Amino acid sequence: MNLVVPWTQLLSLIAPHTPRAKTGRSPFSLETMPRIYFVQQWFGLSMEEALFETALSREFVGLGSVNRISERLSILRFRHLLEEHQLAEQLLATVNATLTDSGLVHTVVGTAANVNYVTQASALVHGEETDVFADAGSQGVTKREEVQGFKANWHVVMRPSKRKRPVTPH
Repeated sequence: MNLVVPWTQLLSLIAPHTPRAKTGRSPFSLETMPRIYFVQQWFGLSMEEALFETALSREFVGLGSVNRISERLSILRFRHLLEEHQLAEQLLATVNATLTDSGLVHTVVGTAANVNYVTQASALVHGEETDVFADAGSQGVTKREEVQGFKANWHVVMRPSKRKRPVTPH
């Protein structure tokens, strides 16, 4: 994520709105807070789950010590700052523009929770792909009428229930 998220641009959006602590414990660094926010959004975990349980997440956000993570209030204040200044929408727009410009992502489609996203497969490809990679929710995509004209090779992950465990020697 360090390679595809435009951290410098995001920090320049946030910096004018961040308060400067005059007393008490110093706040988290400006570089740490957006990373904590993104980890929370990406994995749908509480901060305690994301940062206490995973050393890799702590390293990614720049927190070497677990002692510093207990400041839930700082994280909450940062989220309120984003809401107050409508920064979350700007952050998302900046990341989306970067991904689109890089060619890593060209289409995003949202559906209701009760709509299987395999029904959106034809909207997610432009027809010039040679290979399309999808998760197990796209099983059966090659049988759908609306993708029959695409010449891409579809690589769909096998459902977990279909995988066989490897045999381990005793």
